[in-house]
Amino acid sequence: MSCSPFRPDASADSDRSNLSDDSLEALVDALLDEIPEDNGSGVVITVKPESSPPPMSPSNQAKGQSEPKYDPSLVYILEYCTVLALRDDKTVELLGKRVVEALQAVLRDATRHHWILVGRVTFYLFSLLRASYVSLPVPLDGTSVDDRQDHDYVRVPVLLHSVSSLSTDTLRKTAEVVLQGIKLCIAEPGPLRSEIMTSPDFWVVLGTLASKPESAQTVFEILESGASGSPSSIISDNYEAAILLLNEFASGASVGAPAEQKQQDKKQPRKPTRPAKQPKARYAAPVLSLGEVANSCAVTTSRSNEESRLSTSYTT
Repeated sequence: MSCSPFRPDASADSDRSNLSDDSLEALVDALLDEIPEDNGSGVVITVKPESSPPPMSPSNQAKGQSEPKYDPSLVYILEYCTVLALRDDKTVELLGKRVVEALQAVLRDATRHHWILVGRVTFYLFSLLRASYVSLPVPLDGTSVDDRQDHDYVRVPVLLHSVSSLSTDTLRKTAEVVLQGIKLCIAEPGPLRSEIMTSPDFWVVLGTLASKPESAQTVFEILESGASGSPSSIISDNYEAAILLLNEFASGASVGAPAEQKQQDKKQPRKPTRPAKQPKARYAAPVLSLGEVANSCAVTTSRSNEESRLSTSYTT
């Protein structure tokens, strides 16, 4: 099943927009009441035996633990309530708090819930966090919006700490939606982006997900987005964390470079080897044609006959 963030149904937009505030409030309350208090995998009561069995190895324990059951009805309730709360600024103020409380209850007890639900709940909380920061207009008394948070339904330190406290396995499985939620909140320079990027838990999350190939690109995009714009969110408080994360990317690139170079060398066709040159003789023998050889032999024979005739004449 896909673990992507919610996409509100366009066909239901008109129905939501026609509901009055009182009707929305009653609908959300009715939906949230359908969530059982002991939702999740349930409470497990163990009785200690008289003779304790030998401890299990970590590998055996991992095999014995079963993944929590996925409950699509719970996902539907929380998603639909989030969509209703995000309808406009007034619904954020009216419904935001009760929806956030239901979402935070799931995230606080993440080990009892399926990782798909945990990932979606995290994205919903980031969405409500962004809406709560920008929902109210600039006040007329001259107070800057940057100096205050509109609503305190979602606290940045609490949310980021809850996300960083997830198990490594859960965090890596939910990387796609978690990073999309973060990108949603830091898309533009402002107080929200600054508060998120100065949190130590924010850098813990990025450091964990940077080592996953599927999410490394998104992590780098988040880091690049935080460094751009005016003002930049890379300041003295998080400068060292940003450098450490960039060093991880640089180290990963240096490790992959030799392997890529070897693959390219294998793909390139080898050039044919030239035969080794024979060393030249210090004194090269003259090269004679067949005619020159024949003339040389005739001269030698004539000279021998003349010498024989003179020798015979002298003897006589």
